[in-house]
Amino acid sequence: MLPPPPATEIPAPASFPTRILRACALGVVLLAACGGGARVAPAKVGGGCTFQNYPGSATITRIEMLPGGGASAHFAFTPSDPGALATYRFPGEGDADRVLHPDGTIEPTPQELERRGIRPGAVLPCVRWEIRTGTCTPRGFSFPSLAGFTGS
Repeated sequence: MLPPPPATEIPAPASFPTRILRACALGVVLLAACGGGARVAPAKVGGGCTFQNYPGSATITRIEMLPGGGASAHFAFTPSDPGALATYRFPGEGDADRVLHPDGTIEPTPQELERRGIRPGAVLPCVRWEIRTGTCTPRGFSFPSLAGFTGS
């Protein structure tokens, strides 16, 4: 006669929290083994830009009062070289009824605009710029005589 097989103990099933913990640990190990899952390349933001400059002048066409006591100045740009219009990369972005913006977030008061000589009919040196390469803002206006202001 053969001896009886040795007695084996059947372990009690693991508790629910233990099973969840084991499943999470297995998931972490699998993700690590697979390189951490899919990765999305970050979007390139700004940099490596070159621009084409179009010197000219901006004529202030109107001052618009804004809620809260601020004001915005509108202008029309005229390039010094009339042939420049044919070389614009963004010809659909015209030169009329553009807006002068302060670099900060607070719109200037009408008195501040007047103090800087920004009034209807005033003519200011201005440069229209357009991107040629890179991922920066594509176009805008700069005002060499007005520190702290740009145009769009």
